[in-house]
Amino acid sequence: MSAIKNLPDNYNLLSPVSFKFQIKKLETVSYFCQNVNLPGLSLGEFTRVTPFIDYPMPGDKITYDDLSVSFLVDEDMTNYIELINWMKNLGSTENPAEQYKTLVNDKSANVLRGITSDCTLTILTNNMNANKSVVFEDCFPTTLSEISFESVADDVTPITASATFKFRDFSIKAVTWH
Repeated sequence: MSAIKNLPDNYNLLSPVSFKFQIKKLETVSYFCQNVNLPGLSLGEFTRVTPFIDYPMPGDKITYDDLSVSFLVDEDMTNYIELINWMKNLGSTENPAEQYKTLVNDKSANVLRGITSDCTLTILTNNMNANKSVVFEDCFPTTLSEISFESVADDVTPITASATFKFRDFSIKAVTWH
């Protein structure tokens, strides 16, 4: 009788093709998104030393893996250029001392909000209804892949690019219908 109590409520398996991804700053990347990962995380540890035995203890610092996204590049390269511009605005400025001074003097999160963007991965059911929402807070791009052009290709395959993002935190919540 106890085996019946342990049955799952939902027998449907998670599908790797049932998702939508949105980056508030980059709607064209969102539209052409082909692949996104749900990053892993790790919890630090420390060793508790005792006279008898040293044993591991959970740490207090969580480290997130990167958020990786691959997307089709549109003919006008709009989505690729949007990412380039975002990264250039983050990494270079005509007056780096002034940018640093602004970041140090403004104690509010508004400066961070201006250079980052929230991203949302919506995981769908097998019936393509929203099931879970994964919100990544304060994302910013750290890498953008190259684009390779080839004149000797046998067949024309769409060009894809990938980008890697860092983020502050993420949460997974059930999608509720109102």
